[in-house]
Amino acid sequence: MSEVQIGERTFDAEAITDAHLSHGRRDFRPLVVGMGMILLALLVPTAGVAAGVEFWTLAPVGVGLFVFSPVAFYFWLRSSKQVLVVVADDELYHFAVDYVGEQRARAVVAEFSR
Repeated sequence: MSEVQIGERTFDAEAITDAHLSHGRRDFRPLVVGMGMILLALLVPTAGVAAGVEFWTLAPVGVGLFVFSPVAFYFWLRSSKQVLVVVADDELYHFAVDYVGEQRARAVVAEFSR
């Protein structure tokens, strides 16, 4: 029987029934920052007016927060990492492609993809 080494784990080649690349979880911190920026873009001018500050004094702060919030959303969209998913013995095993190596991950997918 031949064995297949993926990361630090060794599998029996006959036990692997499928392998494919998938996207992992996203980092939600940039999403929270982006949503917080939009919320602050509304609350800062509103709180300033309630405190007696002229609206046009704080309006650029709100506009700036609103304009730069898509940058945080962009970082959130780009935060997904590729994952090698291997099905062996009716169990799923997930390996980060950065950890395994992109060429090795593609070779495993080419060999065991069903």
